[in-house]
Amino acid sequence: MKTNDPVNNPNHYNWHPKIECKDICMYFNWNKGNAIKYVFRSGYKGENKEVQDLEKAIFLIKEEIKRIKATQGLCSDKKNYFDTNYVKLENL
Repeated sequence: MKTNDPVNNPNHYNWHPKIECKDICMYFNWNKGNAIKYVFRSGYKGENKEVQDLEKAIFLIKEEIKRIKATQGLCSDKKNYFDTNYVKLENL
Protein backbone atom coordinates (compact mmCIF):
# COMPACT_ATOMS: atom_id res chain seq x y z
CA MET A 1 0.00 0.00 0.00
CA LYS A 2 1.21 3.48 -0.83
CA THR A 3 1.65 6.21 1.76
CA ASN A 4 -1.73 7.54 2.85
CA ASP A 5 -2.51 11.04 1.65
CA PRO A 6 -6.19 11.69 2.44
CA VAL A 7 -6.55 14.09 -0.50
CA ASN A 8 -4.41 12.65 -3.30
CA ASN A 9 -3.91 8.98 -2.34
CA PRO A 10 -6.37 7.82 0.33
CA ASN A 11 -5.75 4.25 1.46
CA HIS A 12 -9.28 3.11 0.63
CA TYR A 13 -8.58 3.74 -3.08
CA ASN A 14 -5.02 2.43 -3.09
CA TRP A 15 -5.22 -0.87 -1.22
CA HIS A 16 -4.56 -2.99 -4.33
CA PRO A 17 -0.80 -3.41 -4.93
CA LYS A 18 -0.94 -3.05 -8.74
CA ILE A 19 -3.72 -0.60 -9.65
CA GLU A 20 -5.41 2.49 -8.27
CA CYS A 21 -9.17 2.86 -8.37
CA LYS A 22 -8.96 6.06 -10.46
CA ASP A 23 -7.03 4.20 -13.16
CA ILE A 24 -10.06 1.95 -13.69
CA CYS A 25 -12.87 4.49 -13.19
CA MET A 26 -11.53 7.03 -15.69
CA TYR A 27 -12.63 4.81 -18.58
CA PHE A 28 -16.32 4.81 -17.62
CA ASN A 29 -19.10 7.37 -17.50
CA TRP A 30 -20.02 9.00 -14.18
CA ASN A 31 -22.57 6.42 -12.99
CA LYS A 32 -20.48 3.38 -13.91
CA GLY A 33 -17.18 4.85 -12.72
CA ASN A 34 -18.58 5.84 -9.35
CA ALA A 35 -20.31 2.46 -8.91
CA ILE A 36 -16.93 0.81 -9.53
CA LYS A 37 -15.34 3.22 -7.04
CA TYR A 38 -17.81 2.30 -4.31
CA VAL A 39 -17.35 -1.44 -4.91
CA PHE A 40 -13.55 -1.02 -5.03
CA ARG A 41 -13.40 0.80 -1.70
CA SER A 42 -16.08 -1.23 0.11
CA GLY A 43 -14.59 -2.74 3.21
CA TYR A 44 -11.63 -0.34 3.15
CA LYS A 45 -13.26 3.01 3.94
CA GLY A 46 -13.84 2.37 7.61
CA GLU A 47 -15.96 0.58 10.12
CA ASN A 48 -19.64 0.21 9.20
CA LYS A 49 -19.14 1.74 5.71
CA GLU A 50 -19.05 -1.44 3.61
CA VAL A 51 -22.83 -1.90 3.26
CA GLN A 52 -23.30 1.82 2.64
CA ASP A 53 -20.72 1.79 -0.16
CA LEU A 54 -22.38 -1.24 -1.78
CA GLU A 55 -25.80 0.44 -1.51
CA LYS A 56 -24.38 3.53 -3.23
CA ALA A 57 -23.02 1.32 -6.03
CA ILE A 58 -26.45 -0.30 -6.47
CA PHE A 59 -28.11 3.13 -6.61
CA LEU A 60 -25.70 4.30 -9.33
CA ILE A 61 -26.13 1.11 -11.36
CA LYS A 62 -29.92 1.54 -11.21
CA GLU A 63 -29.52 5.15 -12.34
CA GLU A 64 -27.34 4.02 -15.25
CA ILE A 65 -29.94 1.44 -16.28
CA LYS A 66 -32.61 4.17 -16.24
CA ARG A 67 -30.37 6.44 -18.33
CA ILE A 68 -29.70 3.72 -20.89
CA LYS A 69 -33.39 2.81 -21.13
CA ALA A 70 -34.28 6.47 -21.59
CA THR A 71 -31.78 6.94 -24.40
CA GLN A 72 -32.98 3.75 -26.13
CA GLY A 73 -36.63 4.76 -25.87
CA LEU A 74 -37.35 1.91 -23.47
CA CYS A 75 -38.55 4.23 -20.74
CA SER A 76 -42.05 5.64 -20.80
CA ASP A 77 -40.86 8.70 -18.88
CA LYS A 78 -37.87 9.67 -21.06
CA LYS A 79 -38.58 13.41 -21.10
CA ASN A 80 -39.04 13.60 -17.34
CA TYR A 81 -35.90 11.52 -16.70
CA PHE A 82 -33.64 13.83 -18.66
CA ASP A 83 -35.31 17.01 -17.41
CA THR A 84 -34.75 16.04 -13.78
CA ASN A 85 -31.35 14.32 -13.99
CA TYR A 86 -29.23 16.41 -16.32
CA VAL A 87 -28.29 20.07 -16.49
CA LYS A 88 -29.27 21.56 -19.79
CA LEU A 89 -26.31 22.95 -21.72
CA GLU A 90 -28.13 26.14 -22.62
CA ASN A 91 -28.44 26.92 -18.88
CA LEU A 92 -24.68 26.81 -18.26
